[in-house]
Amino acid sequence: MVTLEEGEIECRAIVYSADMEQDAQREFAKIRKELRELTKALATPQVALPPTPTVAPSWWQRNPWAIPTLISAPMALLSVFLSVYVPRLMDHSTKDLKFQIDERIEQKLKDHRFDELVSSVDQMKGELKSISDNLNLLLAKNIKQVAYLSPAQLEKQLPQLNQILDIAAKHRVAVGQDVVVEIHKGLSRVLANGVPAAWDSMLHLASYESAFSLPPKESDGEKVPILNNKMTTSYELGDPPPGDVMPSMQSAVGPNPVPKSAAAHYEPIGKDLNPGNEYGNTFIFIQGGGVVIDGRQIRNVVFSNVHIVYRGGPVEMANVTFVNCRFSVENTSSGQQFLLASIVAPTLAAFHA
Repeated sequence: MVTLEEGEIECRAIVYSADMEQDAQREFAKIRKELRELTKALATPQVALPPTPTVAPSWWQRNPWAIPTLISAPMALLSVFLSVYVPRLMDHSTKDLKFQIDERIEQKLKDHRFDELVSSVDQMKGELKSISDNLNLLLAKNIKQVAYLSPAQLEKQLPQLNQILDIAAKHRVAVGQDVVVEIHKGLSRVLANGVPAAWDSMLHLASYESAFSLPPKESDGEKVPILNNKMTTSYELGDPPPGDVMPSMQSAVGPNPVPKSAAAHYEPIGKDLNPGNEYGNTFIFIQGGGVVIDGRQIRNVVFSNVHIVYRGGPVEMANVTFVNCRFSVENTSSGQQFLLASIVAPTLAAFHA
């Protein structure tokens, strides 16, 4: 080995000996031997494997159409059965059931005679009429009892009185005129005690009494509509109250017209809508809807099923009848007089306010 001075590169020499060379030759000889053995092994012929036996295809494999056919055939038969035979079976079953029901009904009709059935129905009608009559008697009794209540007792019964009067008017349960007058007197005393609800009961009482009013006999006869473009006598009702419709109008056809001074009028006070007429209709009939009578002169008029509104203004009425009408009247001096006149008499012979 050579020692170098500082700063020089160290180089190392490898020295081969005779022993090392022999060892290498032995290793090479061993490797060559292994290569020869490997080459010999690769050159040895391979043993052939026995051939795989071939399996013949089955009948199902040779005929792939067989399985779908086998499945579809029963389905087709089932479809035919459901579409053809089941409806027939159902039809026969229904006819058999209907026949059995008809036989049972016929047997029931044989067992029960029709004359007995009619007798039972008549008996039920009689019982219902008896019940209805008893209810009407009870309503009439309750109304009559109200006429003899003290003001304090009557004040407590005002809501029930309104309901009783409405039901009695609907079913036309009448009491005497003297009972109606007494109830009005009692309500007037309650109203004088400062109970505003008594005024509403007076309106119900007026509507109740109106349910039994009848048109005057002289107004009987054929009724014809009044058409504005063809009528010979003009009438003016004014606008209906809010929420109501304009009533319909008819006139009574008499044998002869009556003089204008005795004919029907419905027009604003102090205004003549028919200045050139000498004659006019005997009566006019106003049906349905609603009217405001303030500021009108009304004569020979029958109101039927009309909402009558009076606000206490000037009005002139003569021979006016209210049949089954509903009243909305303001609690004024004129309103009280009008309501009393409507309750006491079915026809107002004369009323001026």
